[in-house]
Amino acid sequence: MIRCIRQGIFTNLAIFEIIERIDEQNTPFYADIDSMELMEKLSSVSSEMLSVYKVKLDKIIENIEQKHLIDLADIWMFDEQKETYKDYINKIKNKIQ
Repeated sequence: MIRCIRQGIFTNLAIFEIIERIDEQNTPFYADIDSMELMEKLSSVSSEMLSVYKVKLDKIIENIEQKHLIDLADIWMFDEQKETYKDYINKIKNKIQ
C-alpha cells in the first residue's frame, strides 16, 4: 500500500485499503505496518483524493484524538516522532476540511 502511494500507482486503491484497515482495526497502530510512514504517505496525498474518504477519516481522527491513541501508543522511540505523527494527522485534517 505504502509503495503504491510512493510510486504514484493505484493510489486510490491504496488510500482505500489504508483507510479501511485503520477503520477495521479501530486504531492506526497495529503490528504489520509502519504507522509513521503510513500516516506520512496518507498525509502527502492530495486533498481531492482524501476528501472522497472524509467521513471515514473524520471518524478515524476523532477516535485517535478522543482516545488519546497517539500518547498511548508504544511505538515511539522519541517524543519528536509523536509530534511528527500529530503533524501528519493535522495535515490530513486540514486537507479534508
